Amino acid sequence: MSEPTREEIKERTAKIVRRLGYVVFMGGGLLIFIPMLIGVGSGISNDRIWDPVTGRPVTRDQRTVDCKEEARRLLVQAGEQESLTGKWDEPYRAWLVRCQEDHPTLYDMLAETRQDLLEK
Repeated sequence: MSEPTREEIKERTAKIVRRLGYVVFMGGGLLIFIPMLIGVGSGISNDRIWDPVTGRPVTRDQRTVDCKEEARRLLVQAGEQESLTGKWDEPYRAWLVRCQEDHPTLYDMLAETRQDLLEK
């Protein structure tokens, strides 16, 4: 048998390194993906999903939202801010959709607060 040439050794080594890279990359991806998938399934089944903007839990049953408490929290949060931000505006818009018709006085207060934040 003849000795392998330098080019053959280089090609064989490159093939081994590529295969090892595939195993490491795919294995790392699975180590991240599978726990995430389990967490999503668990969160959906237990109604424990968080909104990344507000950090508050999101539920499938939106009737459980306490409109007065949410309005109070928005007013307190507005007092701590210097100007209108998405972190305040997104929950405000969600409050409008769920609560505006049932609580016109709170709506007036929040609309005025939002206007004040816009003017700052």
